[in-house]
Amino acid sequence: MRKSIWSSVMVMALLLTVAAPIPGLAATDFFTDDNGNIHEANINKIAELGITKGCETTLYCPAQSVTRDTMATFLARAMNLPAVATDYFSDDNGNLHEANINKIADIGVTKGCAVGLFCPFDLVTRAQMASFLARALGLPAATIDRFTDDNGNVHEADINKIAAAGITIGCNLDGTKFCPSDPVRRDEMASFLARAVNYGLNRWPTVSITSPANLATFQTTWNGSAYVATVTLAAAVSDPDGDAVTVQWFSSVQGPGLTGATVEATLAIPPGQDSSQPIITATATDSEGASSSASIQLKLIVPSP
Repeated sequence: MRKSIWSSVMVMALLLTVAAPIPGLAATDFFTDDNGNIHEANINKIAELGITKGCETTLYCPAQSVTRDTMATFLARAMNLPAVATDYFSDDNGNLHEANINKIADIGVTKGCAVGLFCPFDLVTRAQMASFLARALGLPAATIDRFTDDNGNVHEADINKIAAAGITIGCNLDGTKFCPSDPVRRDEMASFLARAVNYGLNRWPTVSITSPANLATFQTTWNGSAYVATVTLAAAVSDPDGDAVTVQWFSSVQGPGLTGATVEATLAIPPGQDSSQPIITATATDSEGASSSASIQLKLIVPSP
């Protein structure tokens, strides 16, 4: 973080304000290499939330700069994002963070660094960090141009958004500069993330289908117009924020079905067939609109004559 040549007392006073810990901070001291760091309380907070596991056992490496692939994992964990099937970029294949890069791409938090590329090893600048966080938080447009050194920067609007939300107060003592081209350090990132969580960063719900088992087989009966089976569908759902969550069921054969964590669904074999293998999907959506899905495949068969 840049500092003007002012008295050490004034510098420390501002730094304590900049890195002010958020409410409900962790009591556990997770790492040994951040003792006395002005961001220590927020480092412990994101460790408690599972957003970071450190750089090594008992170490956080607070002075290291954050790479784009590491940023992806920070954000994916902070939001509790579900796995996705799409591989969005070609330059992260085999990268330890590839799954999390795809997660944040899937919800529009990143657009990559070029067409089909993510540039996973590039350092994250403060300007880029602003856009990552503004998208993750879904922040509204800001009405005030907060800083003087980001005019014309492609990320300027997002910088103003995170300033308006209290995620940043700038990089200098009078709060007039943002230092958009500076790389983000890991200790600074902890405070940005802790403030984002405190602001209301939505953590996504999780869902798993507990019944029936994947690839379960059901004998059908004739109901006068089709061969059908009544199947109990049950899902386990959790939401880290305690938001209200609804579960919607979908069959690849019959389309949208019932709503509820546990439902009795009537599944039919399409006319003219003697079996069907529908994919059953449960989608959990929280009150903020975030959703996660889980799927299984079943087999419906016509009984032998």
